[in-house]
Amino acid sequence: MHFVEYPALKQPAQSADAECISARQPYWFARVQREQSNLRAALEYSLAEDTEQAAEAGLKI
Repeated sequence: MHFVEYPALKQPAQSADAECISARQPYWFARVQREQSNLRAALEYSLAEDTEQAAEAGLKI
């Protein structure tokens, strides 16, 4: 598995960060909750890989 397989997580995570304190907060909390296992897998992968790219990608989530 490669972190590049998780591009669908990057944009929503960044959008949630920007919109979580707004009228869309309930939507983002529900979305993050639904995606929790995918986010966890992506973060675990970024921690397990010993590359700068993986570390950087994990920080972006």
